[in-house]
Amino acid sequence: MGKNDEALAWVFRSKLYGMKHLLTLSIILLALGCQTRDSQHLKDQPSEFNASGLSAFLDTTQQDVVFIDVRTLRELSRTPKLSSALHLDGSDPAFPEKARQLDPSKTYVLYCVAGLRSGQAAQYMRKELGFEHVYSFTESVDALR
Repeated sequence: MGKNDEALAWVFRSKLYGMKHLLTLSIILLALGCQTRDSQHLKDQPSEFNASGLSAFLDTTQQDVVFIDVRTLRELSRTPKLSSALHLDGSDPAFPEKARQLDPSKTYVLYCVAGLRSGQAAQYMRKELGFEHVYSFTESVDALR
């Protein structure tokens, strides 16, 4: 079963049939199906890390890394963010404006519950805002602890 099929099955299992949720699902499916068309420079960089890849990256990078939690406030109430992390709710309509205020010369690692929203937010920051050093953590926030 592909990512698109899994996302669709999840929506129907959760009984999210409203137009708002179908629109959200359409955007997610579109993002999963699109190929990145960044410059060759950005294509050569990894755009995401699992736990071991992030550990290796942190061990070798000379750059300071800023972690950004893109979970909702409700999700934060269940599992707090990393103490040193910034919080920018990836589902907040103000996310693009808040992300635009970040320093594009810094290195960012975004994380969420399981990696989907952090991947979308990282891709947005790379493609739409021109950030070169922004990555998504593909595992659960618990793996960062």
